[in-house]
Amino acid sequence: MKRIARAALLSLAFMASYSCEKEVSPVPTLDIVPGKEVPAEGQVVSLDVKLNDGTAEGVSRTECTASETWISDFKFTAEKLNFTVAPYEAAREEQKARTATVTVTYPGIQPVEVKVTQTAPETLPGLSLELALKVEGVTVKVNCIPNYLEDTYVIGLVEKSVLDASGSEAEFIAADIENLKKEGNLADLLLKGKTEGKEFTIGFDKEYEVVAYGLSAEGKATTGLFSAAVSALAKPVITVTETPEKISCDGGIFTIRYSVSNAVAGQQLKAVSSEPWIAVNEVKTDAVTIKVSPFGEDHDVPARIGKVVLSYNGAEEVTVQVEQQPRLRPVITSTWDNATVIPADGGKYKLPFAIENAVAGRTLSATASESWISVSSVSEKDGIVSISVAANDAASGSSARKGSVTLKYSKAENLVLTFSQLSRQEPVLTINWNDKMELAAEGGRFEIPYELQNPVPGAELTLSSMYGYLKDLKAADGKITFTLTANPDTEVRKDYLFWEYGVGGTKLLEGSITVRQAAKELPAVADMTFTFNVKSVGSSSVILDCTPSNTSATYVLDVIEKSEYDATTDAELIQQNIAKWTDPWNYDSILNHLISGVKTDHKLSLSRQDTDYYIIAYGLNEDGTVTSKAISKTLIHSLAKPSISFVDWDPWNTLPKKGGHYDVTVKITNPTDTDELKADNRSTDIISNVKVTKVSKAEYTVSFDIAANNSGMTRYLKVMVTYGSVRKSLLDDTEQSAYK
Repeated sequence: MKRIARAALLSLAFMASYSCEKEVSPVPTLDIVPGKEVPAEGQVVSLDVKLNDGTAEGVSRTECTASETWISDFKFTAEKLNFTVAPYEAAREEQKARTATVTVTYPGIQPVEVKVTQTAPETLPGLSLELALKVEGVTVKVNCIPNYLEDTYVIGLVEKSVLDASGSEAEFIAADIENLKKEGNLADLLLKGKTEGKEFTIGFDKEYEVVAYGLSAEGKATTGLFSAAVSALAKPVITVTETPEKISCDGGIFTIRYSVSNAVAGQQLKAVSSEPWIAVNEVKTDAVTIKVSPFGEDHDVPARIGKVVLSYNGAEEVTVQVEQQPRLRPVITSTWDNATVIPADGGKYKLPFAIENAVAGRTLSATASESWISVSSVSEKDGIVSISVAANDAASGSSARKGSVTLKYSKAENLVLTFSQLSRQEPVLTINWNDKMELAAEGGRFEIPYELQNPVPGAELTLSSMYGYLKDLKAADGKITFTLTANPDTEVRKDYLFWEYGVGGTKLLEGSITVRQAAKELPAVADMTFTFNVKSVGSSSVILDCTPSNTSATYVLDVIEKSEYDATTDAELIQQNIAKWTDPWNYDSILNHLISGVKTDHKLSLSRQDTDYYIIAYGLNEDGTVTSKAISKTLIHSLAKPSISFVDWDPWNTLPKKGGHYDVTVKITNPTDTDELKADNRSTDIISNVKVTKVSKAEYTVSFDIAANNSGMTRYLKVMVTYGSVRKSLLDDTEQSAYK
């Protein structure tokens, strides 16, 4: 305004002086606002113009200029001055408002200036780096997305302990930049734009951090430190569960079974043999097969020992010892009894043998010591030497004769098998017994006389019972004595008394007699019946009410598999039970199985799941009298065994240092009507507020709080859940970190 006013005064003075001489045209005036403030985003500015005594020619000759290039597109009329102010580009450094001068020059008038001030834009945020990790085995794959795709940065992997020891982020970045410079050309290490799948390799039992920061080509850090934690990998452990026993001299294919805990995806166990005679054939996920070569032909040399070393990335090596036996000297063995006595009639006999440490291509030979013994054949496959013994035709009263067969095998000691043969005077045994005789039903002690003619020195009379009704069998002084057990059946029963007369394992005489026993006279059977009310059937038990028709009488209440019940009759089943409970060798008593009265909510155990059972009951007195005409029964089916599973919960996950509240969803497969989920807190000094909430028959929620770990050491937590007879660890010595 001051410029305009001065120009106007000069114009008036000029006109005044001119008018003294002659009449002149008036001097034009131009008035424009001297200043304008514009926002950072720019705009088209339109200013009012006051032009007095202007002309169209003057307007067309008017010039508009700006001191800065960010003002352009001038348009001037007698009423308006228009121009465009460009946007003030935002930057990451703080900026101040900028100014420029617009100059308007009109013919005959001093130039008019307009000061334009543009507000500074807001400062843009600095470079930031978004890290996403994916761990695959010992490989960490990193994706990095910068907010400015033209900025450069670096990504690295560092042990957390190293990062924690750096003091500060700035110190770590400074030290890292120096290390990068030592690696080579810094510009070659810089990343720009999105980075996908950059890989790093991690070790075991260590915590790592993926770190990133902005870095210029000149080696200047442009950001602070961005990081993402990498969970520590548990160190794998090789456990050998099966190794070859001492291997024979012939070698062969053998298996080493193993397992790897904390296995790493993509890693495979390696097996290396220490000896050329051990070859590794195949390595599977749970077994290593090896081929052991045959031992040499030498005998009585020490066994050879080798080893197979199992290795797995990150795990301690495990050495499996392989011991192979040498070709030991052959040994001939036999189960033949050298005290065997052969009857006077002779006959064909088989002498058993076996060859330990046999050698391929070598055979056994057998030679008889006497002419009345002939070797018929030798079968190494069956391990039998077949011989024929001629009849002993010596005169009456002569003694028995002896003979032998010698077995020979290369490099083995000879084995001599001996035996004796009786003369023609043979023993005769006569037992005075009538097979049609019936002994008393109540049993007792009995004796049977016998007579033995031509006894053989050392020979004995041995007795046995087919069914076991005859006990404490003895033969002495011409009498066979035994105890006969009581007959619980309503029918006549019989047993067979077998007898043998022989010496040294040779049967000289044998035979049997039949012992019959009268039937037991049972009292009249009552008709006791039962009513069952099955309340619940689980996988391992059944709950029921049982009401007998006679509440003062004793009875048996039990459960039996349907297949077992169907295999017998009611009477047989009852008699089998009575015999078992009254057997003096059973150490049981019939009283242990008798109950009386109405039984409410009575529990019977079931040993098998998903199986048909009968609940059975029958009347029975202490003396073994049955008081039911038939077994009362009802069919049930045991449930499949329940199982427990957790939803989105791993009992072995490492828990954070800060602790917190947890709600774990527990699913029950094959739920029952009688069982409820329970929680057993084994870490009460760390875990509190343990609560089990039933959501449905097959779903529960287990809630608990874990205190923060300020001990400075990893601690271990244990919580067990139980459903009936099924148990499962909710926290199985789970680690709670002391560091994060």
